[in-house]
Amino acid sequence: FFAYKDKFCFVLALTSNPSAKDFEMLPITSHKPLYQVVAESCAEWNKEYQTIGLVVGATQKELLSLRKAVPDLLFLVPGVGKQGGSYESVVENGKNLDDIVLVNISRALLYVSSEKDYTSKIRNALLNF
Repeated sequence: FFAYKDKFCFVLALTSNPSAKDFEMLPITSHKPLYQVVAESCAEWNKEYQTIGLVVGATQKELLSLRKAVPDLLFLVPGVGKQGGSYESVVENGKNLDDIVLVNISRALLYVSSEKDYTSKIRNALLNF
Protein backbone atom coordinates (compact mmCIF):
# COMPACT_ATOMS: atom_id res chain seq x y z
CA PHE A 1 0.00 0.00 0.00
CA PHE A 2 2.88 2.36 0.68
CA ALA A 3 3.78 2.36 -3.00
CA TYR A 4 0.58 4.28 -3.84
CA LYS A 5 2.10 7.77 -3.70
CA ASP A 6 -1.32 9.45 -3.95
CA LYS A 7 -2.71 7.58 -0.89
CA PHE A 8 -1.90 7.86 2.80
CA CYS A 9 -1.68 4.72 4.96
CA PHE A 10 -2.24 4.52 8.68
CA VAL A 11 -0.66 1.57 10.45
CA LEU A 12 -2.06 0.36 13.76
CA ALA A 13 0.50 0.90 16.51
CA LEU A 14 -1.32 1.18 19.84
CA THR A 15 -5.09 1.10 20.41
CA SER A 16 -7.12 2.70 23.19
CA ASN A 17 -8.56 -0.65 24.19
CA PRO A 18 -7.50 -2.33 27.44
CA SER A 19 -6.69 -5.42 25.34
CA ALA A 20 -3.74 -3.52 23.82
CA LYS A 21 -1.66 -5.23 26.49
CA ASP A 22 -2.48 -8.63 24.93
CA PHE A 23 -0.44 -7.97 21.77
CA GLU A 24 0.58 -4.37 21.20
CA MET A 25 2.48 -4.03 24.48
CA LEU A 26 4.16 -7.42 24.37
CA PRO A 27 7.95 -7.15 24.44
CA ILE A 28 9.57 -8.54 21.32
CA THR A 29 12.98 -7.75 19.78
CA SER A 30 15.40 -5.92 22.07
CA HIS A 31 12.73 -6.04 24.79
CA LYS A 32 10.79 -3.29 23.03
CA PRO A 33 7.01 -3.60 22.92
CA LEU A 34 5.43 -4.46 19.57
CA TYR A 35 3.87 -0.99 19.17
CA GLN A 36 7.29 0.64 19.45
CA VAL A 37 8.86 -1.67 16.87
CA VAL A 38 5.93 -0.97 14.53
CA ALA A 39 6.37 2.80 15.00
CA GLU A 40 10.12 2.70 14.43
CA SER A 41 9.67 0.55 11.32
CA CYS A 42 7.06 2.93 9.94
CA ALA A 43 9.33 5.91 10.59
CA GLU A 44 12.10 4.19 8.64
CA TRP A 45 9.81 3.24 5.76
CA ASN A 46 8.35 6.74 5.68
CA LYS A 47 11.75 8.15 4.71
CA GLU A 48 11.15 6.57 1.32
CA TYR A 49 7.37 6.71 0.97
CA GLN A 50 6.26 9.87 2.83
CA THR A 51 2.74 8.41 3.05
CA ILE A 52 2.75 6.60 6.41
CA GLY A 53 1.05 7.52 9.66
CA LEU A 54 0.24 5.69 12.89
CA VAL A 55 -2.95 4.93 14.77
CA VAL A 56 -2.28 5.64 18.45
CA GLY A 57 -5.02 5.48 21.09
CA ALA A 58 -5.82 8.61 23.07
CA THR A 59 -6.17 6.74 26.35
CA GLN A 60 -2.65 5.34 26.34
CA LYS A 61 -0.02 6.99 28.54
CA GLU A 62 2.57 6.02 25.89
CA LEU A 63 1.20 8.62 23.44
CA LEU A 64 3.81 11.23 24.40
CA SER A 65 6.78 8.85 24.47
CA LEU A 66 5.71 7.44 21.10
CA ARG A 67 5.45 10.96 19.73
CA LYS A 68 8.99 11.69 20.93
CA ALA A 69 10.26 8.47 19.33
CA VAL A 70 8.73 9.27 15.91
CA PRO A 71 8.25 13.05 15.82
CA ASP A 72 7.56 13.36 12.10
CA LEU A 73 4.86 10.72 11.59
CA LEU A 74 1.22 11.79 11.47
CA PHE A 75 -0.91 10.26 14.23
CA LEU A 76 -4.56 9.32 13.82
CA VAL A 77 -5.86 9.24 17.40
CA PRO A 78 -9.10 7.47 18.31
CA GLY A 79 -10.41 7.22 21.85
CA VAL A 80 -11.27 10.85 22.60
CA GLY A 81 -14.63 11.44 24.24
CA LYS A 82 -16.69 8.35 25.02
CA GLN A 83 -13.62 6.14 25.49
CA GLY A 84 -12.09 8.55 27.98
CA GLY A 85 -9.29 10.21 26.03
CA SER A 86 -8.75 13.93 26.49
CA TYR A 87 -8.86 16.16 23.41
CA GLU A 88 -6.51 18.68 25.06
CA SER A 89 -3.98 15.98 25.96
CA VAL A 90 -4.05 14.51 22.45
CA VAL A 91 -3.51 17.89 20.82
CA GLU A 92 -0.72 18.76 23.25
CA ASN A 93 1.07 15.41 23.07
CA GLY A 94 0.16 14.07 19.65
CA LYS A 95 1.15 16.79 17.18
CA ASN A 96 3.94 15.97 14.76
CA LEU A 97 6.73 18.33 13.64
CA ASP A 98 4.21 20.09 11.38
CA ASP A 99 1.87 20.67 14.38
CA ILE A 100 -0.72 18.23 12.99
CA VAL A 101 -2.64 15.43 14.67
CA LEU A 102 -5.86 13.82 13.40
CA VAL A 103 -8.31 13.31 16.26
CA ASN A 104 -11.10 10.81 15.72
CA ILE A 105 -14.23 11.55 17.74
CA SER A 106 -16.68 9.54 15.65
CA ARG A 107 -18.40 7.68 18.51
CA ALA A 108 -19.17 10.94 20.29
CA LEU A 109 -20.85 12.19 17.11
CA LEU A 110 -22.46 9.02 15.82
CA TYR A 111 -24.63 8.49 18.86
CA VAL A 112 -25.33 12.09 19.81
CA SER A 113 -28.97 11.79 18.73
CA SER A 114 -31.30 9.68 16.62
CA GLU A 115 -33.86 12.45 16.25
CA LYS A 116 -34.31 15.30 13.76
CA ASP A 117 -32.05 17.50 15.90
CA TYR A 118 -29.05 15.38 14.88
CA THR A 119 -27.13 18.07 12.98
CA SER A 120 -27.56 20.70 15.67
CA LYS A 121 -26.50 18.19 18.33
CA ILE A 122 -23.38 17.33 16.31
CA ARG A 123 -22.57 21.03 15.98
CA ASN A 124 -22.92 21.51 19.74
CA ALA A 125 -20.82 18.44 20.47
CA LEU A 126 -18.04 19.71 18.20
CA LEU A 127 -18.11 23.15 19.75
CA ASN A 128 -17.77 21.60 23.20
CA PHE A 129 -14.62 19.61 22.41
